[in-house]
Formats: sequence, C-alpha cells, structure tokens
Amino acid sequence: MSSKLRLEHDDGRWAERAGWARNKWWWLFGLIALACFALKVWMTVQNFARLGLAHDQADFNFFYFAFDTVHNHLSEIGRLYDRGYLFDRLDALGAGIDRGRHDVYGYPPQFAVLLSPLGALGLGPAKIVWLVSGGVLFVASLWMLATVLVPDDKAGARQRFFLFSLAIGALSHPLYLEVQFGQSNLPILFLAVSTFYLRYERRNSWLAGVPIGIAIILKMSPAAIALFFLLRKDWRLNVSALLTAVAGTLLTAAVTGWDVVLRYPFQSLPAAMKVTAEFGPAPWNSAFRGVLERVLADLGLAVPHTLVSAVAALYVLLVLAAFASITWNARPDRYREIACAALLPLMISPVVERTHALLLIVPVLAMAALVWNRPWPGPADPNRVWFIRHVIGTGVVVAIVALNPIWITYYVGIVAMFFVIVRARALEPDAWNRAR
Repeated sequence: MSSKLRLEHDDGRWAERAGWARNKWWWLFGLIALACFALKVWMTVQNFARLGLAHDQADFNFFYFAFDTVHNHLSEIGRLYDRGYLFDRLDALGAGIDRGRHDVYGYPPQFAVLLSPLGALGLGPAKIVWLVSGGVLFVASLWMLATVLVPDDKAGARQRFFLFSLAIGALSHPLYLEVQFGQSNLPILFLAVSTFYLRYERRNSWLAGVPIGIAIILKMSPAAIALFFLLRKDWRLNVSALLTAVAGTLLTAAVTGWDVVLRYPFQSLPAAMKVTAEFGPAPWNSAFRGVLERVLADLGLAVPHTLVSAVAALYVLLVLAAFASITWNARPDRYREIACAALLPLMISPVVERTHALLLIVPVLAMAALVWNRPWPGPADPNRVWFIRHVIGTGVVVAIVALNPIWITYYVGIVAMFFVIVRARALEPDAWNRAR
C-alpha cells in the first residue's frame, strides 16, 4: 500500500473512531445535563415548599410591587422608589421582609408601566404567569438561536443543535437562580435574541432595533448590545432602537408623569446603585469592578474608591477598543458578532449578578455552532489544535457557569469566553456565504 493510500486509510479509520466517540460522549453529556436538570427541578420544588408562595421567587415580589403600584395605586406613583413605601406594600401583599436588609427597587419606571397588567392578578397567579412565560421565552430564544446559528438545516442539524442548546441550558446555574428568584433576565434574553434573529435571519435592521429598544427601557444594560451594533456601523438598528425607547418613555410619562421619569436617572437610580453596592464585591458582583474590589480586599489593600472607579472606567474603554478592533478588522461573521454583542454587557456593566450570567449562553452557543457541522479533525488536519482548543475553551465556560460562583469564577468565565471569541476562526468561504 502506498503512503498516500495508507494516510487516507488511517484518516478514514480515525474519522470512524472519532464519530463513534462523539456519539458516546454526546450520550454521556445528555445524561449529565438531564441529571442536572432533574436536580435543579428538585431544588426549586424544595425551595417552594420551604419558603411558601409569598417568599419564593423573592425578587419577583419587588417587580410585583411596581406592577401593583402602577395598576392599583397610581396616585402613589411618586413613591415608587421610596424604600419605606416598598416595605409597607410588601407587608400588605403578605411578602414582608426584614426592613434592615439592603433591598431596593431600582428598575426603570418603564419596566413597571409596560408590565403593569400583571398587577391585575394576585401575587400568586402573577408568579405562575411569570414563571411559565419565562420558560416559554427561554425555549423560544433557543429555537431562534438555533435558526440563526445553523442556517443549513441539512439532515436535521438545526433540531440537533436545538436539543444541544436545551442541554446547555439545563447545565446553567444562572437559569436555576433565575427561576428560584423570579428574576427578569429571561425576557431580556428573549428580546436580545429576537434582535439577532431579525437582523441575521430576516435581514431587517429596522425591525431588529425594536426588541433591543424595549430591552433597554426595561433594564438599561442591554444598551451595550446596541452599542456593539453602533461599533458595527449598523445605523438603522440603532435609530430604530432609539425611536422605540423614546416611544416607550413617552408612554410611561403619559401614565406616571414626567417627574418620575426624569428623577430616575439622576436620583432614583444612583440611590438604588448605592444600596446595591452594599451587597459587596465578587462573587455577588462579577463585573470587573466587583472583581477588583474582591482582589484588593483579599490582599488587604485599602485603595480609594475614586482610584477604583478610574481603573474600572479605563477597563471599560479598553474593552470597547478591543471590541471595536474585532469588529472593524474582521470580515462579517454572524457567529463572532452575535457572541460579541451578547458578551459586551457582561464585560462593561458596573454590576453583574449571578443571574446576569444567563446571557453567557448566547456566546457559548455561537462558538459551539461555529464547529457544529465540522467533522472532528484527524491527526493530519492542520486545524486540529485550534479545533481542540476551541472546544475545550467553550467547555470550560460551560463548566464554570454550571456551578454557583466561587470568588471570581464567573468573571474568569466571561474573560475566557472573550478569548475563545478572539481566537475563533471564520468559516470556510462556502459555508460563510451560506451563513451571511
């Protein structure tokens, strides 16, 4: 047998063994994901049994307070950010908490107004609607991602990727925390993914700006996604997002009056951020500032807050410069762009709570999709080293967010995801043309 035939024969045997190994590992991965999902369901049921309806999904109680105020007590709307009024209303709703806790309602007034129909329901029914709708939005988000990231649905590749996405979601500890606390990140995830779907699958930047504009007035941090597309020079998407945000703000002002709307960014939000800072640095706050404060505290270094703020601001500028460089110097690639857009809020936001890391599922799936239809490289493949490093790097991020954060682990996962994106290789020209 000639050396050429021997090499082809060896590569064929390697591909056959690699295919069998991949199937074996997929089954193992699926079983682990299923076990994790079952464990989290059991933990959720245990929490509900221990805390009861009033105190389970505790963060949603604060949201419901805002919905109830707009829907049933509009005359008190000027006290929406009054902590004393917050505690009084929670007591009246049967969800009272210790008044010495560092709790505050800090969402924009647009959030309370746009979702105020939930205030027409009782606290219990509203929680059920919130939980069920969150699950529906999560599944819809993953299906839209599968549609965008696997444009070639040959041999059911998209369906398999969707099931893979569900498994990744089952491993996500932030998803469990999202359900446990009744947080608001699932609607934000859905709106962000809707933007990606409309821009890359439907190729309509005007429509793509609408969901991200809604997300911005609900929680503000998604503005970083619009900022990425501004770096991408997608003017239509940003104009559309701005017009949507303005329309939502005008609607809110028509309900609450301009005083509440105008006081929020200058008084209510800074006061809420001050209370939020009392929760401490990482692992509670996995943003760069929280990590910096944790490391300095562990080293026993007393650094002025002004210096910490200056370093954090410099870090944000460096991150924006890095993302701009990636965007301007690389050819259009939906995988890298979607990953960058979803990662940017986690890298520049001043506060990254545990549940916020749910957004990491987007860059994880984008980087997984980049190699989804590629065969496992044989020993002679020049892309073998890159391929293995890419898969391992993405897997490390999945492993990190499968657990509760310890020290600065979530920030490590965010930075690791950034380097996976930077090192990601664009698709081959023919595949890239299909994915444009």
